[in-house]
Amino acid sequence: MVDRNLNETFRSAKYVTREGIEVYIPPSGFDWRSIQSFPAVIDPYGESTTQEFPLGTRLGYGEQVFRYTLCGGTGIEVGALCQAVVPLAGHIAEALGINAIGDTTVSFTPNTATTDDVTANELQDGYFFVYDDTGEGQKMRILSHPAITGGAAGVITLIDPFRLAKGLAHKKEQRRREDILMLSDCPQCLKPSLFYDKIHDGYECLNIVCLYTLAGESVGH
Repeated sequence: MVDRNLNETFRSAKYVTREGIEVYIPPSGFDWRSIQSFPAVIDPYGESTTQEFPLGTRLGYGEQVFRYTLCGGTGIEVGALCQAVVPLAGHIAEALGINAIGDTTVSFTPNTATTDDVTANELQDGYFFVYDDTGEGQKMRILSHPAITGGAAGVITLIDPFRLAKGLAHKKEQRRREDILMLSDCPQCLKPSLFYDKIHDGYECLNIVCLYTLAGESVGH
């Protein structure tokens, strides 16, 4: 396999605070070291107006596991689910040219000028999905990209190299931990409850419980 597109600055790392909190920082194009050195104390419930770690950074505090996320909404109710940003039509099901094995860049052109613009690194730490009509596909973590505006093409730089040398048909960008959307099938349940369970075989199990019927299910991701 071709090496991932990372230098020492952007590689993953594990740390332990002086209070015994374990922190795993994932591979990312976000240079958190230029903002701060690793802190001796971290508040798992803390907030900040500027980003301090890559999205998806994992923090273990006793039996609890936290993820570093971005919330750009206003008037957020504590303990309630927040609706995710509606995906822009120009960011999904787009034509994609041929890429060679080992490529770590891909050209992206928003489908609609202005309305589908992205600011610089808006999709950083998200995933770039590529798939074709026969079920073959790849998922690659996004390292960085410039602002892409006016329906003009821009280059997205990936951490993970292409593994298939094919002209694949579609692509999708998703920033996994910026917002989360979960919908209940029950019309009476306006605020389903969710909580993380143990990690089984490397998968995090998310339990979703309808507060009206008390029925639940578990999904992994």
